Amino acid sequence: MCLVRSTLLSSLTVTSCSLSPRLTKVESNLEGRHTAMLFSCYALTLAAPQEEKDNFYDKLNDAVRVVPFKHKVFVLGDFNAGVGSDHEI
Repeated sequence: MCLVRSTLLSSLTVTSCSLSPRLTKVESNLEGRHTAMLFSCYALTLAAPQEEKDNFYDKLNDAVRVVPFKHKVFVLGDFNAGVGSDHEI
């Protein structure tokens, strides 16, 4: 479900693209000829192999880096972060 305050959008033109099973990009045109780029992420858990986690974050980094400077960027999701250094698996 997508909830958008109608006064923020000139029209509900939304383009979405799955970049991977864990990463989706949604582009929406905002009022005033602005564009919002939203990334919905579901990161791997601490127990996942390091190479898979690195690949996920590399893909996210690559996707965010190519967004034009004037676009509004939002990165949302579940990053399965561990806080501190005492996080046994």
